[in-house]
Amino acid sequence: MKKLVQEKICIIFNLAAQKAYVGRTRNLDSRYSDHVRQLRKGRHENPDLQRDWDRDGEENFIWVDVLLRAGDIEPNILEHLLIDTLRTLEPTLGYNRMTSRGWSEYAKVRDLERKLKRSHQFTLIPGINLGDPIQEGYLKSVLKGHGRVKIEQPEEAEWEALEEEETAGEAQDLDKPADEESQPEEQ
Repeated sequence: MKKLVQEKICIIFNLAAQKAYVGRTRNLDSRYSDHVRQLRKGRHENPDLQRDWDRDGEENFIWVDVLLRAGDIEPNILEHLLIDTLRTLEPTLGYNRMTSRGWSEYAKVRDLERKLKRSHQFTLIPGINLGDPIQEGYLKSVLKGHGRVKIEQPEEAEWEALEEEETAGEAQDLDKPADEESQPEEQ
């Protein structure tokens, strides 16, 4: 006989934004009540979910309880499967910021920005808020700048070749008078 599953999965869908949140809990009813109460008060722990709730309204959110009828799978594995399938770690598709595997890249960058802003080492561009979506290029550049992406450094011989090219280019430019530099050479 199959053992009873102690933890259950729920999915919150925002129909207007076409985004979702996947969560795991022992008590679906109390977790649903907690989410709705926090959202209605404007104090939900997930700022993206709160922003969309305020913007799109309660009527655009549906709550789905996931029931596993057959098979044997650990709840955390099922949760990861749903998060990966629905791609809810991507801010344009979902509200999940982390799994038991760790924080999403988006959440790491937002956390870093909040810490730097609090310490007055970071200023947002006027008109940009911490709750605004992060552009993919910005996300990659921030992660690259914090050692998350390895940057290949040229070998010493490559550096020397680059320096020689720069020096040769500068020497050629110095041989020409300033007014000739911008004009094409006549033959």
